[in-house]
Amino acid sequence: MDYEYTYEQYENIGEYWIIPKGLSADNYEIVYEEGKLTVKQRPITFEWIGDSFAYDGTEKSVLAIAETVNGDILYLVYDNDKAVDTGAYTAKITAVEGNKAANYHFTGAEETATHLWEIERAQNSVSLNVDGWVYGDSAKEPIITASFGKESASITYAS
Repeated sequence: MDYEYTYEQYENIGEYWIIPKGLSADNYEIVYEEGKLTVKQRPITFEWIGDSFAYDGTEKSVLAIAETVNGDILYLVYDNDKAVDTGAYTAKITAVEGNKAANYHFTGAEETATHLWEIERAQNSVSLNVDGWVYGDSAKEPIITASFGKESASITYAS
């Protein structure tokens, strides 16, 4: 038996026809009926990159990779995937886009569509140095050295 079909591997979701043919018999009448092939959406899952960062005053972000087939390229739209300040965050994929996106089942409720991540407080050291200060002279400007955040350091003189 042979058949014709309208589906090609990795085509988009939808309905396709399978049409059998090619059998013969002297004592039977062979009647063929078309069959239907339904290609459904593939469930989508994500793998996240980035769990914990040390605060350094720069923007941090997490990234998700969609698990696809046949080299499909999808674009992910995020919420809460970037931050600068320390704290705990929940990133969420809000949309899946691209010319093959309709082939994947995405609701936003998938277990891997959200990701907990954080920016932790970092250790910071500050040193203060005043060179060449002689008793009775006017106060000299101290030199502040810090791992980061030097711009926000201030000095108060006590009398």
